[in-house]
Amino acid sequence: MMLLEQAVLLLTVAAFLFIYAASGLIVLKWIGRKVFHRPVPQRSVAGLQIRAVVLIAAAVGILCGLYARFVEPYWLEETRATFTSPKLSPDPRPVRLALLSDLHCDTAMTVEKKVLAAVAAMKPDAILFAGDGVSSREGIPTLRTVMTHLATIAPTYVVYGNWDGHIVHLSDLYGDTNVKVLDGRPVQLEIGGRRLWLVGAAAWDWAGAERTLRSLPAEEYRIVLYHYTDHIYEAADAGADLYLCGHTHGGQVCLPIYGALTTLARYGKQFEKGRYRVESTEMYVSRGIGEEGGLVPRVRFLSRPEVTLIEISGEPTPQIATDKRGG
Repeated sequence: MMLLEQAVLLLTVAAFLFIYAASGLIVLKWIGRKVFHRPVPQRSVAGLQIRAVVLIAAAVGILCGLYARFVEPYWLEETRATFTSPKLSPDPRPVRLALLSDLHCDTAMTVEKKVLAAVAAMKPDAILFAGDGVSSREGIPTLRTVMTHLATIAPTYVVYGNWDGHIVHLSDLYGDTNVKVLDGRPVQLEIGGRRLWLVGAAAWDWAGAERTLRSLPAEEYRIVLYHYTDHIYEAADAGADLYLCGHTHGGQVCLPIYGALTTLARYGKQFEKGRYRVESTEMYVSRGIGEEGGLVPRVRFLSRPEVTLIEISGEPTPQIATDKRGG
């Protein structure tokens, strides 16, 4: 975690603790006066204003917490990102890829039902999942149900995220779901007469993905599917045209204007969510769908779960002007 992220996170936690400690003390004193029939002390206008601000801040915090727990995690957003490349032939219909990340499935399907409906409505040519399917073994049946449905919509390709490797034996994760687990070897996609290359690997095997990427023909369009944002510079150096990833959850909890409190990523807030460009490589960082596992509260605030339609179009070949006047 970068120093700025650490400082902002610590200040936010400290402010949160101060407000609730102060508001708790105010409420306890008020209860004490009511119970023991003590007189109300005289206070200055400034003192009353400070108490009011603290109590209002605490109330707003409670409302935000309820929203972050019970509303935003289930408020799916369908986003769209369009890219062009001279490596693809022009065609009225772009290549359409549905990008998902960080399902972190639990025992019951919740927002996943909306995800399946959203992906089906996109009518993608392929579906790409950037890892972290579960946060515990109990979520595996839900993940398999989701992936089985996705595979009936379009060919589905997945990579392992960091949580996937921690939770289960990887051979048990996707079972008979008919998805294709990318393992560093290239996959050739033929879509509408256009050829693209897809390279992906587990979160702990970037070296394998990079080797493969460098071996592919430079004149053909190359997509990297990886869990972390961490290797975007290496991908750009290796000639990737498009780098698709997740992991950050868009911060999961964000502050107005400032954005993500933390991304748990190598480059911190530099690549927290959405679209970026590094050299000639385009990048899209998905906010993901679920919430971090373990002891982290299952909340989202100002970082709605996301399914993204990636559209890639060809660029017309430049026409060379000719002089028709003769010589």
